[in-house]
Amino acid sequence: MRQNDAKSASTEAGLQGNRHRWLVTLCFLVAGYVFTWWLLDPVSLAHNRERPFMLDWVFFCRFLRHVGGMVEYAGSFLVYSYAIPWLGTLCIFSMLLAHGSCLTFLLRRFGARQPAVAAWFVTYALLLAFRHYITVVSVLALLLALAASCVYAGTPSKRSHVRVALFIGLNSTLGYTAAGAATMLTLLAVLYECLTRRKHIMATAILVLGCTIPLVLRFMFFEPSLTPFFFRWLPMDKALRQLPTELTMFYLLYPVTIIAVVASSVRRSTPPANPPVSTRSRPGFVRSCWRPAVAVVAALVTTFILIGRYHDTDRLMQADRLMEDHQWEQAFAGLDGLPVSGDLARHVIIRCLGRTGRLLDEMFRHPQVAGPDVILLTDPEMDKLLRIARRRSDVCYELGMVNEAERWIHEAFTDQGEVPFILERMAMINLVRQRPGASATFLGALALNPWKREHARSIMLRMQADPLMSG
Repeated sequence: MRQNDAKSASTEAGLQGNRHRWLVTLCFLVAGYVFTWWLLDPVSLAHNRERPFMLDWVFFCRFLRHVGGMVEYAGSFLVYSYAIPWLGTLCIFSMLLAHGSCLTFLLRRFGARQPAVAAWFVTYALLLAFRHYITVVSVLALLLALAASCVYAGTPSKRSHVRVALFIGLNSTLGYTAAGAATMLTLLAVLYECLTRRKHIMATAILVLGCTIPLVLRFMFFEPSLTPFFFRWLPMDKALRQLPTELTMFYLLYPVTIIAVVASSVRRSTPPANPPVSTRSRPGFVRSCWRPAVAVVAALVTTFILIGRYHDTDRLMQADRLMEDHQWEQAFAGLDGLPVSGDLARHVIIRCLGRTGRLLDEMFRHPQVAGPDVILLTDPEMDKLLRIARRRSDVCYELGMVNEAERWIHEAFTDQGEVPFILERMAMINLVRQRPGASATFLGALALNPWKREHARSIMLRMQADPLMSG
């Protein structure tokens, strides 16, 4: 009887512990989801990171002709989910969870006893980098690289030819679908062979194969430069030489974390040569919690530094988004108290004051410069501003300068491609110029984007009822 009572008590205690564990996990997920929503502001990301996307075979074939095109196509689809805040946050948070899970498994294969702290710290660094430096395409490339590394490190076979064949298959697939992700797989595989399996010859073979496969892919999908085959989408091969210091430090987190984990496991497994007779060990609570405490403090400090550094830029980009959506009052309120020192901030203020009827009364409350360049964005120095052709077209369209608006929207089309704003503005300009057929063509292209299909169809229905939309 006593044994049965003890078994039932232990079973009940185990079930209660499992319920508490699930409750803690659920609270963690909800808190992480809410924090991700607050930190990233998915609607602003949708404005700043939009990419062309269509569910069309001809459009899809454009991505099949170069390495990294598949992950670019998938990222171009996901970026439109940001416009629906809860869905965009869910997509980003799911990618962060997958990243943390893959990295935890990988660090465990490298010999870490408690890999969760290091894995989720790097995942939090990815969240911070996602805010200003990394696009969803780069995150997808990172996920594919980590997933392939988990497959390679988790393969039970110790035969060299099996592991080489597996690496060739994984690296070739990644090299075509995600380009630079294959380089990260090569780095992680070499570290695994050197530090964990201690197979230096195997690591050398992996390194040679990792450098040879991109050369073969370049022969099949030729591009003038070899750089895209090694670094595309990690983060972006065109910006490799001007890589921000923060982003360089982020990518170095992966090898540094792995090397630190291996060094720590080796130090723990090696007994001291002359062990002391008596030692005072730290309390169990302190010993188990000092690493998470240090990681939390480092994460909070980094978060506050980045938020403070980009606070003014974030407010300006949010005001620019609201201005493009013609929410003039909200855009002007978003710049309240912001030091006006740039051309874009002056442009937003002038347009908001003009559209709200307060230009003559409040114009000189804000710093002004002589000439129409701030309003029309005609200064050549403004060419360095992001999406300047799109902004110039928007201003000219509002002022009735249809020819200039058409010119600059075609410049924006060359720069950005088939993004919804450009397609819709092309349709409206052609409608104003009494070319309803051309307008319908651009609206048909807009309808190929599943996220904008209903909006495009509503405009087409209005055109059918009133071809020139005179009402």
